[in-house]
Amino acid sequence: KGRVLVVVRPEESHAVLPNETVDPGGDWAAVGREWIEGMIGVEATFDDVRLVREVEHLVDGGTESRTHHVVFDGSLVDPDAILDGLCDDNPWELRWLDAMPDWLPDDDPQEAHADIKRFVGADG
Repeated sequence: KGRVLVVVRPEESHAVLPNETVDPGGDWAAVGREWIEGMIGVEATFDDVRLVREVEHLVDGGTESRTHHVVFDGSLVDPDAILDGLCDDNPWELRWLDAMPDWLPDDDPQEAHADIKRFVGADG
């Protein structure tokens, strides 16, 4: 297995870390574990927080909002679990990466490149 789980659309040169919306006052780790368990059917544990990032959004009409991204370091409880690679309701795929993918641009505006690099390293 690789060192980071990503949700990818390689035909569009796009990848992101798995993510889900957390309600105000919600438990970030619980929501993350539920997302992983729901998508791949395997229990996950989170060991540490790698990054907390504030993100500003400008919605059509000029409305501004702020959200936060929390990047966790974790693992699957079953280290032998196999991903089927597919998301049932959309064209995205789940993949393990142990190196930076050639198809992901360095200047990705969504910070995906930097997020993946945190786990696999610059030369990973």
